[in-house]
Amino acid sequence: MNFKQLQYFILVAECGGFSQASEAIHLAQSALSRHIRLLEESLGTRLFNRTGRGVVLTEQGEYLLSKTRAILDQIEHVENSLKSWYEYPVGHVRLGMTQTAMIDGAASLIREARERFPEISLAVKDGLSSDLCKLVVDNHLDLALVFEVPNSDLLRTEKLRDEELCLVAAPGLELADTIPVARLAELNLVLPTEHRLMRLAVERSMARAGVECRPGYTIDSVTATKTLVMHGDVVAVLPRRSVTQEVEAGRLICHRLEEPQISMPLVAIYRAKQQLGRAAQTTLLLMRELFSTEA
Repeated sequence: MNFKQLQYFILVAECGGFSQASEAIHLAQSALSRHIRLLEESLGTRLFNRTGRGVVLTEQGEYLLSKTRAILDQIEHVENSLKSWYEYPVGHVRLGMTQTAMIDGAASLIREARERFPEISLAVKDGLSSDLCKLVVDNHLDLALVFEVPNSDLLRTEKLRDEELCLVAAPGLELADTIPVARLAELNLVLPTEHRLMRLAVERSMARAGVECRPGYTIDSVTATKTLVMHGDVVAVLPRRSVTQEVEAGRLICHRLEEPQISMPLVAIYRAKQQLGRAAQTTLLLMRELFSTEA
């Protein structure tokens, strides 16, 4: 007994005959009869009594029809549910984001998820890229946005864009629109503490430019760094998107860095050997829309 045989059985029962049923689905009557014969053989019982005008259900046929309709209704319900799996996703998603990614897009991501997929709830945690990678591996987070491409077979990665780093200064400082990286050695620079990814990116670029990286201050908080720059004569290297609001308000100015330009990859990560649930997959799609290069 298979699904197609049951469908043909119901059709013949509803049409009242093989010729009427074969015309309804444009299937040869001999082929239709063969399916019903195989169904009867598999069940070991006759389902139809043939008459001059068509067929009528046997007692066993009546029983099968009543049960089969319920089964097919359930199958249709499951089918419809699967078709709407991504249209109406439901679930809880644990998402990790670095500080700069939080500043850039956490609010827009949460707003988009709430407006377009109200049955998804997001729990957002901030942290260092290395810590977030470990939390994803240990199944404490479903997804994370990090500024590195982790070297781990346990993680699947998807690069969304290259994040440009720029020199951030207060409006009062007289600096050119474009600053050579070598010039950073002459400025009162605030950077994250050692071994932070952004600090390492600046150190590598300054080394390629032939100068040593000696920051005047070290601060790991992006918010505190921006506040210090706004109220002093210090400058910082930060992702351009992390200071959008302050630049638009005239409280900070972004100066392009070159020779070389400094950038970091913004990467979405999730576990490699575990399929994402529909809510997490939908969140990943939103992240692609909001954080990708084309966004």
